[in-house]
Amino acid sequence: MPSKNRNKNKITLGKCLHRGIKRYFKDMKGADPQNIHEKIVTEVEKHLIEYVINYTNGNRSRAANILGLSRSTLRKKIGQHQISIEPSSD
Repeated sequence: MPSKNRNKNKITLGKCLHRGIKRYFKDMKGADPQNIHEKIVTEVEKHLIEYVINYTNGNRSRAANILGLSRSTLRKKIGQHQISIEPSSD
């Protein structure tokens, strides 16, 4: 039977993000960051897309499917974030 403590100590994406945001605010040393929502969304989206494209060995169709995006939306986001990828045969 699984232990209840196992889920309590499980590292989730939310917990990792919380730690990262907490550290970012700490590093700001009391200064209020500007446009924090846009910065976080942009940074997370860029790294997520880069990771998934790498995970799929550059297969944009598969990456779009994993991300839950259309290929055209993925293509647009790749351009917005200036992500360079190796051409694939898809």
